[in-house]
Amino acid sequence: MRDEGRWHEVRRIRIFKKLSSSLLATGVLLAVLASAGPASAQDPLITGAGDIACDPNSSYFRNGSGTGANCRQLATSRLLSDANAVFTLGDNQYEHGSLSKFLASYNRSWGTYKGD
Repeated sequence: MRDEGRWHEVRRIRIFKKLSSSLLATGVLLAVLASAGPASAQDPLITGAGDIACDPNSSYFRNGSGTGANCRQLATSRLLSDANAVFTLGDNQYEHGSLSKFLASYNRSWGTYKGD
């Protein structure tokens, strides 16, 4: 029982440290954003997106259009069409992550935004 109490205490300390770090990072980000001033028409819009290329063999793929709930890479790419740049988060290609599947899916949606 004594070891279990120690384990809970260590866990609480770890959670507190993570929470403190997150709050500190959020505070720093807010301070930077506040000091940056208002956005102007010339400021670039940079966005992030993840899971941007559904498996073209999926029954939900539907030639790249996806469905209301699955394989939404085309809908997501259209939401971010005003961005000057997009960085990717998470899995870029799912379910099986091969380059050929990524290119077959990506080119039908996000590929329209590729730079020269």
